[in-house]
Amino acid sequence: MKEQELKPKVQRMLEELLMHAGVSLVGEPSQPSHRSDERNSRTDLELVVRTPSGGDFQLIVEIKDRLLPQNARLGSLQLRNFLRNRPDHQYGILAAPFISPEVAAISREAGLGSVDLAGNCLLQFGGLYIEVSGRLNPFKENRLLKSVFSRVSSRALRRLFLEPKRTWSLSALAQEANVSLGQTFTLKNALLLQEFLQELRQEGKRATYQLRNPRSLLTRWSEAYSYKKNRISTFYVMAEPAEIENQLADICRQYDLRYAFTLTSGAIRVAPYLPYSRVFAYVDGSVQVLQEALGWKEVDSGGNLTILEPYDEGILFGLQQVNGTTVVSDLQLYLDLHGFPQRGEEAADWILQTRLEPSW
Repeated sequence: MKEQELKPKVQRMLEELLMHAGVSLVGEPSQPSHRSDERNSRTDLELVVRTPSGGDFQLIVEIKDRLLPQNARLGSLQLRNFLRNRPDHQYGILAAPFISPEVAAISREAGLGSVDLAGNCLLQFGGLYIEVSGRLNPFKENRLLKSVFSRVSSRALRRLFLEPKRTWSLSALAQEANVSLGQTFTLKNALLLQEFLQELRQEGKRATYQLRNPRSLLTRWSEAYSYKKNRISTFYVMAEPAEIENQLADICRQYDLRYAFTLTSGAIRVAPYLPYSRVFAYVDGSVQVLQEALGWKEVDSGGNLTILEPYDEGILFGLQQVNGTTVVSDLQLYLDLHGFPQRGEEAADWILQTRLEPSW
């Protein structure tokens, strides 16, 4: 969507949000002003409004077809510089089709407002405070961010999260994640644009990189991820969950198959307040071997054992031993549990707050 096409849409959204707060438009939108800091450049939209207390404010709106954290910082700086030499009672606002929580925080830190076409906004001027958040992006998913969570790129993400304070060279990250250097370079650029990675430079040395804003990145990742991406086989076994888990662990050791408990079977081992009656485990190898060895009966529904065959090797990065059994990493457990019914999200939040965040 071009910026000129956005202008009437942004204006309507602003007027609607302000009207509900008792703010009225004073006259018609004025002719945008020339910027003093950019030759032949204009502001995109100017509105004069009257607050419920009777004060008039001129809203200076900068409209972009896309706002990422990196260009939001530049846009905020330019708009603040423009407003510095303008009269009082003027308020700057960044606008775009969709504004992420990270961009909204940047505008807030700069003392500016923000608004998007989904209805998310932060407007604070003349004693007025309007904040709307959490509305989903109604537009096509950002391809740049989508590429970050692709199968191969997420393998490198897992390495970053498993050692969140480590500084990485691109070659080391590529090697340890088993990702090509070219794809690692592309991922690095995407993360830098979203401010999920910071670049560290020392004179005479190549740049290194470190994870940044891990909670925001993990929130985005969990929204794009589902354990159902893996190949799923469901069985009914005449045994209690603990017995099934013991059988599974024993047979995997016998046949030298990598396995790891996840979802309810993983959560019970690190967040033991989650009740469960169904076993979940990743198995890296032939599920048919296990089925034949133990006589499991595969079913379409009503099963009490689910085997997940990892869709990528990164799923099994960072395996941990808990009371003699193998469990996926806390990161993978969080991703699997987020959005899972039967209190899965509650268990995921517990893992985030008590096991993941302390390492950041």
